[in-house]
Amino acid sequence: MKMKLLMLMLMAVCQLNAQNKKSEDLSQQIYDDVINMYVQDYLKKHPINIDLSEQKCDSIFLRLINGYRAQNQLTTLKLIDVMDSACRLHTNWMLNRDTISHIENSLNIDGNVYYQPIDRVRKYDQSWAEKHPNIYENCAISNAQVGNDPTIQFQRINAESVESVFKMWQKSPGHNAAMLLPDAKYLGFYIGSRFKKKQNLYIQKATMLICK
Repeated sequence: MKMKLLMLMLMAVCQLNAQNKKSEDLSQQIYDDVINMYVQDYLKKHPINIDLSEQKCDSIFLRLINGYRAQNQLTTLKLIDVMDSACRLHTNWMLNRDTISHIENSLNIDGNVYYQPIDRVRKYDQSWAEKHPNIYENCAISNAQVGNDPTIQFQRINAESVESVFKMWQKSPGHNAAMLLPDAKYLGFYIGSRFKKKQNLYIQKATMLICK
């Protein structure tokens, strides 16, 4: 119904232009309003939860952690796809299951259960997992009350989101130790989000994997 209304309004704009060139400014304003209505309607049906690409989030986190490791005279890390994929799998499981845990005790989105981090890496590359069995994992969660601002449900992951997770792990002895793992070479990272309507909360969760 809304789409039909939008189309009728656009047709009216075209007719207005054809009848009177002096109405061009008014027509443009109507056109802009219609397009804005369409965009807002689309956003309500398809909430946008990220405005940085996964590659951009990776590069920001990689810069942060390698800078931190350099300050501590430690090896430089390299992002690899198999670790990134395992992080994405686990973050989405935590978001879908409304939990935070290193152990997956229920079905993931592909219908399988991956109890430990190494199991999630093994899903994407069995031989690589066998060569790198000692994998360390960090998980994080943050949330924000919506309050009187309904647009927060469309709030997007940005550079500050990634930096916030990094600083959170820095302040935790166990998570910090994982980021400063001596002689580590490989890294994976993924941050995702969702809006919880009942609790009126905007949730972000993240996973990091690191190994030698």
